[in-house]
Amino acid sequence: LDATPLSSDNYADWYEVVLPKGVVRAFYDVGRGVVIGPINSFSNNQITFDVKVTEPRCIRTKPYLDMFGHLSPVPPGSSLYFSVNVQNLDSPACPASNFVITSVLPDGWNFPPIETIKLQPDGDAAWTILQVDVPQTAKPGPYTIQIKATNINSLKADTITTTINVQ
Repeated sequence: LDATPLSSDNYADWYEVVLPKGVVRAFYDVGRGVVIGPINSFSNNQITFDVKVTEPRCIRTKPYLDMFGHLSPVPPGSSLYFSVNVQNLDSPACPASNFVITSVLPDGWNFPPIETIKLQPDGDAAWTILQVDVPQTAKPGPYTIQIKATNINSLKADTITTTINVQ
C-alpha cells in the first residue's frame, strides 16, 4: 500500500506508510490513535485492509531545534544574533508545552535570558532571536557554544553546537 504510487519525490516516499504485500503486519500510530493494516487481499486494481481508530495517547518527544546566524569571524566585544526555531513534536493528544532556551558558553560570554515559549503539540513552532555577547577580553581563536531547547513538561531536549571564531 503506497499512498502516492506516482510520486517522483523519493525523499517524500521515506515518510509514507508502506504495507508490503504478503506481510501480515500493521502500521500503528498510538499518538494519533490509528492502526492501518494488515492487508487482507489485493489485486492489480484493488486492495482491502483493516483500519482501526483507537483513543490517541500523548507521546512526548524531543523538540526540533534549528539555528541560523553569524558564521564569520567576530572581534572581541561583539554581540552576535542568531535566529532560532523551536518546534513541538509531541503527539496531538498532548497538551501545550512550555519550552526554555538555555546555553553553554565559554567563560565570560553572556546570553541574556529568553522568556519561556508556549507551543501547541504536533508541529507548532516559534522563531526567536538569541543574542550572544563576546567579551572584550576574548582571545583570537575558535569557541564552541551550545544552544538547548528543553520541553519543561517532559524534560526532553534538543541541542545545537556551533563554533564562533574570534579574530
